[in-house]
Amino acid sequence: NMRHELTGDGAPILYQYMASDRGVSGKIDDKSSPFDFVVRMLPTINDDAARDRRGWYWSEGWKGIKYANTALDRRVVATFKNEAEENEVIGKCYFHRAYRYIHLILAHGDVPWIDHEMRTPEDNFTSVNRFDLLEQNYYDMEYAYKWVTDDNLRGEINKGACGILLMKYCLHVLRMPWEEEGSL
Repeated sequence: NMRHELTGDGAPILYQYMASDRGVSGKIDDKSSPFDFVVRMLPTINDDAARDRRGWYWSEGWKGIKYANTALDRRVVATFKNEAEENEVIGKCYFHRAYRYIHLILAHGDVPWIDHEMRTPEDNFTSVNRFDLLEQNYYDMEYAYKWVTDDNLRGEINKGACGILLMKYCLHVLRMPWEEEGSL
């Protein structure tokens, strides 16, 4: 499901770019173009295309987390060649979950932590402090980086992808000495 973020006309990643310092839409002659991005993001604007693109990360994020948790929980009935293969599968699941969580956390802050397959409807979700979520995903990505190899088919999660995502989490979790409480 990750490829849909980056491909197609009006790919969701374009909205991420325009909401950051990475890109500005120069297209002003199309009603569906977010040329006045600040105005188009207001909740009072009736803009289905903008709303769909913003909401894409929310709905797809939870789908990706659901799929990763399902694979993690159901691995107990799977057959693996050895422990290293099972650890690599766990690492790839951690990658998918952490990838979705970083988008959810950076866009929405505190969100629920779901680390299991939900087999029955639940309605008791509570938000978890974003820094606790970042820290948990940081530890999961350390595990993934240790176990996921580069010996994968093209397009599959590999050690390099795990390293990049781990680096992103490091930027959010690890504190520099000058950031310690009481300094400066």
